[in-house]
Formats: sequence, structure tokens, C-alpha cells
Amino acid sequence: MTFNNCTLCKHLNLSNTGKFICKAYPEGIPKEMLAISSEKRMNQECANGVKFEKATAEFVEERQKKMFENPPDYIKEFLK
Repeated sequence: MTFNNCTLCKHLNLSNTGKFICKAYPEGIPKEMLAISSEKRMNQECANGVKFEKATAEFVEERQKKMFENPPDYIKEFLK
């Protein structure tokens, strides 16, 4: 499985409704963006003037535990 920058970015979060959100996409990250590999997105603006900013390994690990306990349906496709 290829992960994109979103999974390593400090701006990524999970909404109360189970959507992946961030500063660039506060209403939800488009699934097309989640499917783009990190090589194609590195150093590019995501939206709203926000770029990827690497989170610490500890932060990413804790956030991923929380987020993948109950991922949105469109993300489950990528977890198969």
C-alpha cells in the first residue's frame, strides 16, 4: 500500500463524522487527494495556502491508531 503525505502531515485530523480533514480541507479531504502518492505531492500546496508539514513519529503513530480504529468507508478500500 502506498501512503500519501496526508498520513504523515501534522495538519491531518479526523472529524466527528469520520471524515479525514485538515487545515487545507476542513470539510473533508477529497478521496482523489488521498490516493495520490507522496512523490507526486511533495512540496506542492494542498489547498488554501497549506502545504505538507511533517509531524513527529510519535504524533503520527498515536493519530493513526485513533483514526484507523474506525476509518471512513472510502478509506477502507485502501486498507484492504
